This record gives sequence, structure tokens and C-alpha cells, in this order.
Amino acid sequence: MKPNSRSVITVAIVAVVLIIGTMSSASLAHVNQSSVAGGGERLIVSGDIVNSSLGCVLSNKFERGQKVVWRMQAVDANGAMVPDAQLSVQVPGLDTLQMKLGPHGKGANPPQWWTVSWQIPFDAKTGPLNYTVKAVDKAGRTGSFVPFQNQNSLLTVVPARLKTQVDLVDPATGKPFTGAVAAGATIEVQVRATYPQYGERGQKLPPPTPVTDGQGSAVLGWQDDYNALTGKFTHPLATVQLHYDAKAKAWVGLFQAPARTGYLEALATVADNVPDPNTGTALSPAVLVGR
Repeated sequence: MKPNSRSVITVAIVAVVLIIGTMSSASLAHVNQSSVAGGGERLIVSGDIVNSSLGCVLSNKFERGQKVVWRMQAVDANGAMVPDAQLSVQVPGLDTLQMKLGPHGKGANPPQWWTVSWQIPFDAKTGPLNYTVKAVDKAGRTGSFVPFQNQNSLLTVVPARLKTQVDLVDPATGKPFTGAVAAGATIEVQVRATYPQYGERGQKLPPPTPVTDGQGSAVLGWQDDYNALTGKFTHPLATVQLHYDAKAKAWVGLFQAPARTGYLEALATVADNVPDPNTGTALSPAVLVGR
């Protein structure tokens, strides 16, 4: 029986479609494998920054001297961590900070994060800092993380608060007054200011660094005239300019006790000489005048 030409054509078309379909499937599989091996997928990078000087508190505002810690994760498109990824933090004006992967926290299976820290110098520029976290793995896949571009999300550096101590001292002995001061007697305002120290748990810190260059002043007033809400004397008696005395290892200035009975105090402020200076303010113990 002579075959129907229409049937032959139909069979031929089906065969061609099957062959093309098989070739397309093979090619598609090859393209997917090639894409993955060539880095077609991207890494997903996420994380935050914490203030380790305050016990790993989530924050974006840091004082000079405090330590910033970046905590990051890098996962693939399926959400699986990529342990062979290399992560780094780039901050304008700084060398690239290389991150390390390791366990963080307590428990049997603590989370694994990439981390790196930066202790902010006391002369660092203040204000917001942009940063970028970049990741790349052995397969060539890459990813990056940048914070939201607004003030509440950007890492922001603010001046440090100096540790400040004020005493009203007898110039004859170099020691703080322990009793009454006669009206008209000379009183030395003596201020010690040092940079704050932040150490890791159990770390033995070196002696604090004194502030020896900058400017200082002290406002004298009566104890009952000091307003704790405003941090000022309502009717100050005088302002005394202070200078750093290397022998006393303190900022000093002289004042004559007024001719009135009452408790006298000094509110002192010291600032270093960096742009947007670090400052410290403290109120002295009161000294009885006129008895």
C-alpha cells in the first residue's frame, strides 16, 4: 500500500520537533551550568553595625574613641550561607577593612558572621560617613551592601566627651580645700581632663591620655545659684581662663574668694585643639567661704 504523503510529512515534522527539542534542552542545561560557574548569580549581603564600646549595642552614632563593629552575612540566591566568600568594608579615607568569618554569641550553635572593627581616632572628622561592604566568592559571584542614604542610617561620628575632674585647691599646699576659705583668699581652680577609654572585657588599659593642648575655662558661682536643668549658674560671679600646667599636670587658674559667706563651686570646661573639638565639663565640690 502506498503511504499517504500527508502522513509522511506529519511524521517528519514531529521528528524534527523532537530533535530540536532535545537539542534545546541540552543547550539550555549547558547555559545554566555555565552561568552559575561563571558567576551569573549574585551574593546577597546584609548586616548591621554595633557599638562594641557599649557592649555591642546597635547604633549608627559613635563618639570618637569608640569602636565600630560591622556584622555581615553573605548568602546565595537560595539563602544558603557562602562560607568561602571574602568580605571587606570600604570607608572613604581609610584602608580597606578585611572581614573574618566566625561564631558570635553563646550557645551550642552560635550564628556565623563576618566581622571587622574600627576604633575611631580622637582627631577623626565628624559627621556622617558612607561605607560599602563588598563580597566575592571563589566562583566569582559578587554582592555588596550600602546603608540607606539618610542621617538615621549612616555611620555618624561625633566629638568625644572628655573625662573631666575639677577641684578648688589651696595654692600653698597644692591640695583641695578641706575646710572654710577666708573671704579674699586665693583659690586655684584645678582641672584634669583625659580622653575616654574603652577596653574589651578583661583588658588591662594603659594610663589615660591627658589633654594638654587646647583651651579651658571655669565659671565660679554659689552652690544655691546653680541650675541643674540648664547646667549653668543663674548669676555667675566670674569666668577664669585656664592654662595647662605641666608641673601640676592639670589646667589651672586663680580666683579671689568673694566677701560673702556661702558655698562656692566651679563649673569647668576643657576642649582639645582638633576641628570640632572633644570637650569635657564638670562641677567641682563646694567650698565654704567666709567662716
